Amino acid sequence: MVDDAPDAPIEVLPPAAASPKVAIYVVAHNAVHSLAKVLDRIPERVRDRVGEIFVCDAGSADDTYLVGVGYKSVSGQDNLTMVRGSPDGHGANCKAAIRHCAESGFDVVALLHADGKYAPEVIETLIEPIERGEVDAVVGTRFLATGTRREMPFHKALAIRMLGALENRLLGLGLSDYHCGYQAFSVPAVAELPFEHNSDSMVFSTEILVQMKQKGLRVAEVPVPDYSGAETDGWRGVVYTLQVLRALGQYWLHSRGIRENPKYEITEKYVYRATPDASHQKILALVDRGRQRILDVGCGAGYLAEALVAKDNQVVAVDARRAPGVEARASEFQQVDLDREPIPVPPVPYSWIVLADVLEHLREPESLLAQCQKLLADDGHLVVSVPNVAHWSVRLALLFGSFTYTARGILDRSHLRFYTLSSIRAELERAGFAVERVETTSPPFQELIPGGAGSAVAKLLTRLNQLGNAVWKQLFAYQFVLRARKAPGS
Repeated sequence: MVDDAPDAPIEVLPPAAASPKVAIYVVAHNAVHSLAKVLDRIPERVRDRVGEIFVCDAGSADDTYLVGVGYKSVSGQDNLTMVRGSPDGHGANCKAAIRHCAESGFDVVALLHADGKYAPEVIETLIEPIERGEVDAVVGTRFLATGTRREMPFHKALAIRMLGALENRLLGLGLSDYHCGYQAFSVPAVAELPFEHNSDSMVFSTEILVQMKQKGLRVAEVPVPDYSGAETDGWRGVVYTLQVLRALGQYWLHSRGIRENPKYEITEKYVYRATPDASHQKILALVDRGRQRILDVGCGAGYLAEALVAKDNQVVAVDARRAPGVEARASEFQQVDLDREPIPVPPVPYSWIVLADVLEHLREPESLLAQCQKLLADDGHLVVSVPNVAHWSVRLALLFGSFTYTARGILDRSHLRFYTLSSIRAELERAGFAVERVETTSPPFQELIPGGAGSAVAKLLTRLNQLGNAVWKQLFAYQFVLRARKAPGS
């Protein structure tokens, strides 16, 4: 009998989501007596499902490497790899691990020590939150575990707690144990960090947590069994504590724009400032609200453009670099190298042009101002902000023979031009503009004083500086914000 009924449609199922590729990195230094025991303690279900367990012999003086090779031969663990690592320290080998995992396409890497002081039995608790996509990093904490005997000496626990309180105040990650070496990372997330600039020592773990905080990555902690680790006892513990304090100090100086550090070059250098006395707020107050065609030159990440768009304006943002998300914040983005290329002339002139902290970065600011004459409508306005090189802090430094460039601020090392109130007025007048109004700002005390904008000290200093601006703006103004229009006949 022949069945003439049409074939039933074949249901095509979507492919199952691929499980994240996981690697376990075991750092081994003089671990000839403990390495095999640690590898045996990794749960069998974990050993069988991870893509690779690679043991890094970190410059051991004993036969650790041979023990690892022998273990692989006897156990038949095909996904076990022995490598000779760097004798330079924990950080150097962590860098090698991240590079290896990124090049090999792994999604998650867990760090395990071969001395057995971190329990391999709980390694899954570190891996799983990252596999589920809940967080980007997991660190162990020895202070939240229940039902385990407390082994850490009191003085060591106290030191870790005190350092942790400082780190939480500075970073705000809310961790109870910043110095547990039992960690797991999302490889794509950490591979984007400038981890190569980090220390080769144990302080690498602190530095990468700081970088994660800067990047806005999600960090969680899980309880792990306590232990007493001799590697940070005595003098080594003192040295490690000093290294951590130094790393935190470097971050604080970098975040305040006092001294740049390449390992913390993660976030935008120039950020949008919402405090009432900041130049961005002064600019917003000077620009008319609603239905204006605005050119924001040197827009950076586009946050000022976003604030102008929120006031119902059409904003064309221009910068030499296409920062992530800038196109979504402005009405239109144009990538233009201001030192080499002209800004495209629009069909309809702009009613406002904003040069927020731009002129001081250019080799020939006169050329940009000449372009603004062509781009601006006859009844349009130009708004310019520049730092005041005659500020009292610079004058005082010069009195003592100092003219030191900094990461940000008036003496930003990327500044090519320096302006006083009279010189920026003269620059604008030579370009055919007439200054209508001058506003001043105060130094960012909220970034230098603990407590931020809510600090009573920061508020008091800002108020005193505002009074100084009213009396002698050329001495007390941190920045000048000027609104100008085309001079008659220009």
